[in-house]
Order: sequence, then structure tokens, then C-alpha cells
Amino acid sequence: MTATLLLAPLLALFSPSLPQEAAPGARPGKAASGERVIVEPEITLEGLLRLGEKTLGRVYQTRPEHAAILQNARPGLASRQEIPLAEFEPWLETILVANDFVTLFPPEGSPQIVRLAHLKGQDRGAIRSLARFVPAGEVARFRHPAAPIQTSVTLRYLDPVRAVTNLRPLLTDSNLEMVSVIGDTVVVAGLTGTVSAWLEILKAADVESAATVAPSPDRSGPGEASPGPGALAARKAPAG
Repeated sequence: MTATLLLAPLLALFSPSLPQEAAPGARPGKAASGERVIVEPEITLEGLLRLGEKTLGRVYQTRPEHAAILQNARPGLASRQEIPLAEFEPWLETILVANDFVTLFPPEGSPQIVRLAHLKGQDRGAIRSLARFVPAGEVARFRHPAAPIQTSVTLRYLDPVRAVTNLRPLLTDSNLEMVSVIGDTVVVAGLTGTVSAWLEILKAADVESAATVAPSPDRSGPGEASPGPGALAARKAPAG
């Protein structure tokens, strides 16, 4: 019989590291396949974090000034949610980022204490510098939609300076997102989904057949269209 985790509203006092015993129910990671996590619509963000700690075996660390937000804010669920256990963590992170919280994961191999940062809080300026580095080939498999990450990709054919210049208009939050160039390498930072999309754009454009030189946005002559974000860059000049 499929096991479930039943969560009642939690009214315990908030602390920077939420106590593991606060979330009721058995540890689902060891339960049979098909287990679901049940979340009632009246739950608070604090209650979701407590459930996340119990369900995922993580410790979420927050700042004291976030206590009132977490205790009072609700995720805005219209009805009871039944989330498959395997999908609970990305679901939880999606709820958090919708409420302006992002999850900062430590480097791989470090203790799994996950820091929460508020996009409008005092720590917003440090979010990008604390983003976890994920190799470009692993970004698509990094299942943390609310996690700021950074990665790098080396271009073979595209001019990286032009590529970065044309990606920058897509940035929406300078505290969270960044594109820069180091030699032939483009460095990108942002939420996982955003970074993954930029990598796909760069991968699709960085092909040998991209031989047409795109005009510079500020040097287009009569009858020439300036390249938008989709026309990422000109091809590098051939060596020699």
C-alpha cells in the first residue's frame, strides 16, 4: 500500500536551522516506490522547509530577518497537492523561488547544508558569488530549478565577445545573472533553467556553418538589420 506523508500546519518557532523532528511522518527516501508527499493549501513556507528537511534529509539555513516572511507567507496553493516523492525537491524549490527565495547549494562533496537567500533581502548582493559551479555537460541533469549556478563553455567558431554582447540584453537581475568572457570561454551564471537555456543557444550557434559575419549592433549600414539576441555572434576569423 502506497505510503503518504501527511503534513499539518506547523506553528513552532522558526530558527536559522530548522529542527529535523518538526516534520511528521516517516522518512520517505527509504519507502516503497510510488510514495507521494501530501501538502495542504494552508501550509506556510516555514512548514514547507520543515517538510523538506524531513523528506530530503537536508538542513536549510536561513537568516533571522527571514523568520517573519517564512512564518506568515503561504505558497498560494489552490488545493491539496500530491507530489511524487521523486519530484518533491524541484517542486519545493519552484515554490520557494516564486516567493523570492533561492537555494544555494554547497560545492559537491560538502556537507548538505543548503542556504536560503532572499532575492530582495540583505544577502542579494552575494547570491551570484555563492552560486555553485556545475560543469556545462551536467547542467541539464542538475535538478534544482531555484538554485543559482555558474558554468563555462568554450566556443569553437563563435566570437565569444560578440556572443556575450548579444546575450547581455537577456539579463533580468544583475544580482543573480551574469555573462562574461575569458579568452575563448563564455562564463554564465543564473538560475539553473536560465543557464541551461543559454547553453543550448550557444551550442546551437557554435557550428562551423555559421560563417556569415553578423554586423555589429551599432555599425549596421543602410538596409542591414542589427543582430538581436538570437544572432549571437560573428564567426571567429580563421587562424593564419
